[in-house]
Amino acid sequence: MESTPTRILPISDSLRAVVRNADDNPQAVIIFIQARDTEEPVGFRIRTGSRIVSHFWELPQLRGGNWLTFAEDVLPDGYRILIDRSFLDHPLIIGLEFDRVSDPSAHVLEIETWDGTDGSPAVIYIEKNEEAEQVSGGNGGQRS
Repeated sequence: MESTPTRILPISDSLRAVVRNADDNPQAVIIFIQARDTEEPVGFRIRTGSRIVSHFWELPQLRGGNWLTFAEDVLPDGYRILIDRSFLDHPLIIGLEFDRVSDPSAHVLEIETWDGTDGSPAVIYIEKNEEAEQVSGGNGGQRS
C-alpha cells in the first residue's frame, strides 16, 4: 500500500496546517488547520498551483443550528474562507480537488491568514445533528 504524502506548513507562530493527499481521490488534498496555543479566527487564503474543481470545509465544533457570517471564494490561484468563529480544540478541515492528476499536496503552495479583505461575506445557516459526524460547506454544502 502506498503511503500518503504529508506536509506540515507553518502559517504563524500559533497556527499550522497539515496537508495530506486524499485516500479516495488522486486529484484531491485534505488540509487540517490547527491552532496550537490560543483560539484563532477562521480566516485563511490557500494559494495553489492548479485550478480547483471542487471543495468542502468542516468545522467539527459547530453543534446544533448556527447562523454564521461567512465568506468563501474559489480563485484562479487558490481558495479563501472566512467564518465568524474561532477555533482551538478541533481543526478546520478543508478539502480541495484539483483539475489534474499528480501529487495533489504539491499543488498547495502557501497558506496564510485572511481578514476578509475584498471578500463578500453573507449570513448562512448551518445545522448539525448530534448524530451527524460532520458539518460541511462548500459547493452548496456537499462534495462534488
